[in-house]
Amino acid sequence: MRDWNVVFFLRGWPKLRRFRDAHYFVADVIEPIREQFTQALQSRPDLARFFTDAPSEEVCACGFRVSADERDAALGIAHDYLHGILSGLCLLPDIKPIKSSPVCLCHLSNESDASIVARRSGGWAEMNPKSPADTIAWAARNETYFRGLLTFFDLASGVHTKRDKGLGAQLQKAARLAHAGVRSEHFGLEFIAKFAAMESLVCGGEHRRKGEKLKERVPWLFHGDPQVTADSVGHLWEARSRAVHEANAEFSEQVDGTIAPQIHLDEIDHLLAGIVVFAIAHLDSEASVASLWQNAMAAPTRYKLPSELLTRRPAAIARYPVSQMVENLRLRFKNAAHLFETCLNPPAA
Repeated sequence: MRDWNVVFFLRGWPKLRRFRDAHYFVADVIEPIREQFTQALQSRPDLARFFTDAPSEEVCACGFRVSADERDAALGIAHDYLHGILSGLCLLPDIKPIKSSPVCLCHLSNESDASIVARRSGGWAEMNPKSPADTIAWAARNETYFRGLLTFFDLASGVHTKRDKGLGAQLQKAARLAHAGVRSEHFGLEFIAKFAAMESLVCGGEHRRKGEKLKERVPWLFHGDPQVTADSVGHLWEARSRAVHEANAEFSEQVDGTIAPQIHLDEIDHLLAGIVVFAIAHLDSEASVASLWQNAMAAPTRYKLPSELLTRRPAAIARYPVSQMVENLRLRFKNAAHLFETCLNPPAA
């Protein structure tokens, strides 16, 4: 393990809400530091803009001393600490959103200079298929899904007669919430939003035995998919309960007992697609979510989802959650050791 100093640059952190301790600090960015960054980032105006588009007194630095074998690991640990501190700050009613620059300093404690890198939040990394044949079934599935959504677009654009009533209104609320989850670019919020959207289209306004209804109704709808069982749905329900009731919706190696809800998102997407298409198919005949399921499950002829919607994402284009993406700018910040000792003046360990 090696000792690293990692510094993030932020805007909007009130001066009266800054603090420090033996292994972290929040401090002003003095003009010589700002000038060196501006010069170093001349070839990257998109990154330099964070420093040049705001008065110097608005920019501050938050630094951490951490131990890790490699630079990117140190960066991940320090960012997790920063995320935790900002999460606590946001509980104060007088704190407005604090903006963070993607530009960071990573300094190995026994070296003079530091690396300037750009860190961005992660997302999904998707494998590239080796041949078009690997994605034929998946493309057919998505085309079927799209065609099943055409009636929904009439709802959303206000031309469908059921646009503001019962099942039609619930479909729109569910889609809007799922969209908000995706737009958040946060795996945990996306999981909560999409599960709530799915739950609203399965249980509607019912308040009792929601978990039991999900475990009964969802496998009934997906009877052609052996992977969808009462147990598998119950597992998702438990993950949802932890996320909602225990605020356990974000994995952190620094916080004991946290879970990674992103591991469930492919399954949630799979189920939500079938449930949405099922609801849209019955939009003209059913007035509510409750009647949708009661009548469909009691009908003499069992409803069948389009077979394409039982297709799962192929392994050839599997996607994986990425916690952070680091761009090595191949830039150096000169005399960073002096920066830590004097300019930012962190306390001695």
